[in-house]
Amino acid sequence: MEKLDETDLQLLRLLGEDSKLTIKELADKVKLSHTPVFERVKRLESNGYIKTTWKKYWAAICNGYYEVRRSGGML
Repeated sequence: MEKLDETDLQLLRLLGEDSKLTIKELADKVKLSHTPVFERVKRLESNGYIKTTWKKYWAAICNGYYEVRRSGGML
């Protein structure tokens, strides 16, 4: 897995606290536009830092996991 920068870590923290945040809300919080935030979230998912299952959303931070309940669906 590649090294995460501060923005990646901030996105993981935010999603760990509230997995229902939209891309727009995440972008506002990290002060980036929607497209780079969407691309970062997709990269974090494809590299295993964020895991999704049918009714759960997991944001892996360091060696631990945050389990966040959500109603289903994707970001």
